[in-house]
Amino acid sequence: MRTSLSPAGQKTYKSWQSMKQRCSNPEAPDYENYGERGITYDLAWEVFDNFLADMGERPEGMTLDRIQTDGDYCKDNCRWADYTTQANNRRVQVNPRADSSTGIRGVAYENFGNRYKAEVKSHGIRHVLYRGLISLKHAVRENPGNLVINRD
Repeated sequence: MRTSLSPAGQKTYKSWQSMKQRCSNPEAPDYENYGERGITYDLAWEVFDNFLADMGERPEGMTLDRIQTDGDYCKDNCRWADYTTQANNRRVQVNPRADSSTGIRGVAYENFGNRYKAEVKSHGIRHVLYRGLISLKHAVRENPGNLVINRD
């Protein structure tokens, strides 16, 4: 890492490195959600100084976010966003989840009441949006984008 960077610059550098890894390294943990889906980054951003010139330093409490979730990382499609903004900007899940009782992120079936619930998870705390929904269709509708905010 470049030792001349300020603490904010070091966080910016880490965001830049992470972006490159998830787009181009098949061994990266998030590669399947980025590089494998064809998400790339502006070739000029191969150089950190170009990324920094376009994006500026990463503000405290913010992370790199793509405005259009199916678009590439580039100046016109990126911003620094807080976790709430990012959570509200997630793509709709296409493939069912194998680790969910319903196969849909943020929607669960409760055996004790024979009902569905819609929930989100933020910073390790589960927040139930709706409980007692009688059908999976209603539960999905009450959890737009099938979101789970999980920043553990």
